[in-house]
Amino acid sequence: MLMRILIDTNILIKLEDNHIIDDNFSSFYNYAKANSCNVYIHPNSRKDLRNDSDSDRKNISLSKLSKYEELPNPAKSDLTFSNLVGEKNSNDAIDNSLLIQIYKGYVELLVTEDKGLIKKAAKLSIGFKVLNVNNALRLLKQKFSIVIPNHPELRHLSIRDLIAFREDTFFDSLKDDYKGFDNWLDKCAKANRHAYVLFIENKLSALLIYNIESSTNHRLFNVYNDAVKMCTFKVGDNALGHKMGELFLSKMVELCINQKITSLYLTVFEKHKPLISLLLSYGFTEHQKNQDGELIMLKNLEKPLNLVDNSNTNYPFYTDSNVNKFIVPIKDAFYSKLFKDGGLRQWSLFDESVNSFKEIEGKTIEKAYICKSKTKNLNPGDILFFYSSRKYKSIEPVGILESIKYSKDSDEIFNLVSKKTVYKEEDIKKMIGEGETVTILIFRLMNYLQKPIKFTDISEFVSVKNKIVTITKLRESEYLILKQNNRFDERYIVN
Repeated sequence: MLMRILIDTNILIKLEDNHIIDDNFSSFYNYAKANSCNVYIHPNSRKDLRNDSDSDRKNISLSKLSKYEELPNPAKSDLTFSNLVGEKNSNDAIDNSLLIQIYKGYVELLVTEDKGLIKKAAKLSIGFKVLNVNNALRLLKQKFSIVIPNHPELRHLSIRDLIAFREDTFFDSLKDDYKGFDNWLDKCAKANRHAYVLFIENKLSALLIYNIESSTNHRLFNVYNDAVKMCTFKVGDNALGHKMGELFLSKMVELCINQKITSLYLTVFEKHKPLISLLLSYGFTEHQKNQDGELIMLKNLEKPLNLVDNSNTNYPFYTDSNVNKFIVPIKDAFYSKLFKDGGLRQWSLFDESVNSFKEIEGKTIEKAYICKSKTKNLNPGDILFFYSSRKYKSIEPVGILESIKYSKDSDEIFNLVSKKTVYKEEDIKKMIGEGETVTILIFRLMNYLQKPIKFTDISEFVSVKNKIVTITKLRESEYLILKQNNRFDERYIVN
């Protein structure tokens, strides 16, 4: 249903005044109309405007009333409602005629600069629906803006920016597999679709074109809501083996969560077995075949009511019940390479260099951490909070432990963690020294905290009296304290 917004006379005056107005007033109105909201004035607005003591402004505003649509069949304030909110004079009566539209549910939002009206709404427990223009604009942006997940090595571009590359050899295999690919690309450009693109030394090297489809367009069997389609998914020869599939997949899952879309899919020929294997491991299913003989691989992103465990196929959801929570310290240099798309890490020119691209571990969902900790009480499914121990002194990434291994064999360790960790072979050999056993954690990066936890926030916790110099088990009572402060993204947590 389209959002219905009622604007108070004081908003109308600001919009139509012949003076320079605050940008937020015009931004609010333009944002509402651009997103097909119904913006109404109350029939009493004309009466209210006539009370304006500034005659010039009154005449200007009255002359422009006809451009605004009046709220059809508004609710009328009766004696019961008047007694509930108070009505001492004609101004109160006008205010109440606005407020009752929210109270009765005839509109979803009332925008006013009248503080008294906002206070009345709060007493009726409908204050979240009666907002000033700044808060109303913020609400609309939260509701209608598409939050695009980012990564420092990827560029998010319109297809119109890619048309110049259409003769690039990168597209040859796509043209071979899909007849009419050029026409389809033109169609995408006209619709202004977008894509994630990887360039290596100015050469197009990986591409993911996606589209948000309505339920009437995607034609997925037994799927009745909107879906995100990964339309074109290709990794060039110079980017193979660099985990681009995992990176693209993580960004698409995040996009779906941001947009509250519960279906993610793509079509793939059966010959692309590595891609199919990757999709299956993260919970995609072979949904059906299309008329061209391609598999339609579908992932359901509806948050489950419960989870038995934190297995891979449940990604990106996880349960925090009946599992332990650990804080894992990691040096800043390693942190910045392993968690490239976090909010703490600062972007740099290095991110656009070939050397940055070679840091494969920054693209993966599945990662590895190596340390000398002798902790023995970790189990698969446990939650890991990674703590940047020096520069940031904060926790932001959330991971799920997949497996734990103890070894002093450098070859075994390197084969286990290759392409998943920042540690190079020489680092591993130095770490084990004269046959010292190290701990290897293979984990899945789930998401980042909505608000990082600083050491000062937890310094009084009994668990961290060791200053987090090693893997530290967090007490359940302490975790619950943190959880109450809206730091964790509840969209991913199954309680």
